[in-house]
Amino acid sequence: TSRAGFQMAVPPGYHGWGPPPPHLAPAPYPTRPPYRPPYAPPPGYAYPPPGPPGPGYRYAPPPEAPYREPRAAPPGGSYAEEKPAAYQAFKQQAVRLSSAGAEVGLSNGMCQDRHVKDFLLCFQCWLWRTYGDPERNGSWRLQRLDLSRNTLSDESLCSVLETLKALDLRVGRLLLSGNRLRGTGLAKVTDYIWNCRDPLVELDLSDNEIHGEVGESDGISGLLRCLYNHPSYPMMQEHQKAVPLQLGLGGNYIKDAQGLMNDILAKGSKDGKAPKIRICSSPESYLQDHEEFLSIFLAGNFLQQRGGPPGNHAPDASAITLRSRSRRRQKRKAQQAQQVAQVAQVAQVAQVAQ
Repeated sequence: TSRAGFQMAVPPGYHGWGPPPPHLAPAPYPTRPPYRPPYAPPPGYAYPPPGPPGPGYRYAPPPEAPYREPRAAPPGGSYAEEKPAAYQAFKQQAVRLSSAGAEVGLSNGMCQDRHVKDFLLCFQCWLWRTYGDPERNGSWRLQRLDLSRNTLSDESLCSVLETLKALDLRVGRLLLSGNRLRGTGLAKVTDYIWNCRDPLVELDLSDNEIHGEVGESDGISGLLRCLYNHPSYPMMQEHQKAVPLQLGLGGNYIKDAQGLMNDILAKGSKDGKAPKIRICSSPESYLQDHEEFLSIFLAGNFLQQRGGPPGNHAPDASAITLRSRSRRRQKRKAQQAQQVAQVAQVAQVAQVAQ
């Protein structure tokens, strides 16, 4: 289906699924717009020509960069000298190295809001010491970053996501479940994804405080729209095999989750043409038989959501008063019934005694 006809409610400043995210100018459709993030590319790295990538398309490796004097270490570069005990603890407890790459995990309460500033400085110091200057050695890559189940605030998660974007850190699996991510943080997630050339394999935002509703301008439609327009999604393997993004959104404040998915799917399959959106039943790769712009696997139980969003609706004073009166009436009735039962029991005992 042409993207010109693909419209849905999106956050303020977003203009439907057709154009790129809000800070980019609209582009003609139905072809996918050229991928042009708002910041400058790495030195010597030419972006691909306009147009959608074909099956099995891979970006060419960047040419060898000319020699440059080494840069000074970034913020946090001296953290290992300033706080050696904390740095060693981070390496021992949070870092896991393997042949597949590096993983960093501080989950289950290991990273609280008060730790985030130190964590980011330590994290940048470790990246610099492990991989060197990214302008000379290439962008930093991480197999997994796990900050799940820490009840981190939206502000703390925004700081983490802004740092990931500023460092141009390519993360394979970004796990942020069990925190307090809200609309602002979700917008930062979307911004990070749009400005990252490498696709995510997994994004876990379950058990947060994300709000969404059918027909509403919410961050979920903005996130999916970003994935729809990004040329690196769906991730492609050899022989036209597509790998769906594992997306965890269960346990949030999404009203009518099934209706929201149906609405998105309907907008991706108009005019009787092959749908451009696929919601997969498993995270396994599959053979793509037609062009698709969005392919996701909803990990966990997406349909299992919490109630209304926190703090959005103040309780109705009149309703509270009525509920209090009702509870008092029920209490009085229970007391009266108990008294009647006691009187009846006493009378029965007296009758037996006679």
